[in-house]
Amino acid sequence: MNVIVRKALTIAALLLCITAFVAICGARSRDRMQDTCSDVRVSFKESYRFVDEDEVKHILERNFGSYVGQRLDSMRLDMVEAALNSQSAIQASEAYVTDDGYLNLVITQRKPVLRLQMGETGFYADESGFIFPLQPGYPYMVPVVDGDISLNIDADYKGMAPEEKGREWMASLIGMLRYMEDSKVWAENISQIHVDEKDGLMLYPREGREVFIFGYPTDIAAKFGRVENYYKYIKPEKDENYYRTVNVQFEKQIICKK
Repeated sequence: MNVIVRKALTIAALLLCITAFVAICGARSRDRMQDTCSDVRVSFKESYRFVDEDEVKHILERNFGSYVGQRLDSMRLDMVEAALNSQSAIQASEAYVTDDGYLNLVITQRKPVLRLQMGETGFYADESGFIFPLQPGYPYMVPVVDGDISLNIDADYKGMAPEEKGREWMASLIGMLRYMEDSKVWAENISQIHVDEKDGLMLYPREGREVFIFGYPTDIAAKFGRVENYYKYIKPEKDENYYRTVNVQFEKQIICKK
């Protein structure tokens, strides 16, 4: 058998294999067109829960009716993801179907880094500054910021702060909280953060009666450096609870008042 004949037979065999493979895939695709959804599987990427499996199923039923029995090829997975992502506590979702007839949903929830308490109304905010309402029945332990918070939002608001000034303030506040958390000291020793009428912050320590006037949440490291200097050099020289306020918002100044 010469070389040309061997090559021709090899090519013919490859073409036959490809044809068979395409035929099998086509048959499976036609079968898949007739497959129906048997149930849904929900998994979460986090250990905490702002939504649970029953709530996820309820969202689907509310938007699309009963998913059990629907043909898999009729499911708009992009629309399923969009419906789930519209929920304030869900950051992202992934929807896909598998050969066993299941609709699979992978949920990524938002992770709060702070709680805004505005009178009777409370909100969480995540690392990006996305604000969303508290989730009833699902408390999450994060620093609480209260007082004169000048964000013009309704009780059911979700999204970034509506005004640029508010977005900048939120970014600065989250930067301060991140600094406190990274320090492994301030996050444990500051028990309350209060906002004054000028968007400045007042920090209440877990121990002692001093209130630290922090001002706008900028120059974070320098201001906490002044708080540290107060504890190191000023407080030891006075009786316990001698000072009522300690102002650290101005560069190179620590202003203490009884």
